[in-house]
Amino acid sequence: ATSRMKGAVRRAKRTFFDGVIAKTNKSRIWDLVDDKPCRMNSTTGLVYSEGSPINEPEKVSKTFQKQFTPANPCQVDMSLLKEIPQQQPQEFPPFSKLEVCEALANTSNFSTPGPDHASWFWLKRVVTDLSEC
Repeated sequence: ATSRMKGAVRRAKRTFFDGVIAKTNKSRIWDLVDDKPCRMNSTTGLVYSEGSPINEPEKVSKTFQKQFTPANPCQVDMSLLKEIPQQQPQEFPPFSKLEVCEALANTSNFSTPGPDHASWFWLKRVVTDLSEC
């Protein structure tokens, strides 16, 4: 009975969220992602090695800095870079300013081409500032 209930809940959730995604404009799909920071569970927290909890933001910051930025970092052997085989530079076909402007004209100002979330608006602005389209 429990497994059937879980299956029913899973199907209901899937149906609901598939409907939400279907109704959302493709250029606004990232609005569905919650970008609020996750809360720490009250039962799970940061602790010092001796077991005492780290409650204050300043102590959390110092602990992370101590853990991930040691005072005496290990030296890196840069000679390893010389062992990596170099590849030939890739050739790209030539393109004109007009082709770039035409490609950008079809993009939404509010969508983002990559994970940096820089919108097409800013790329359009840079291109039009550099040349006339």
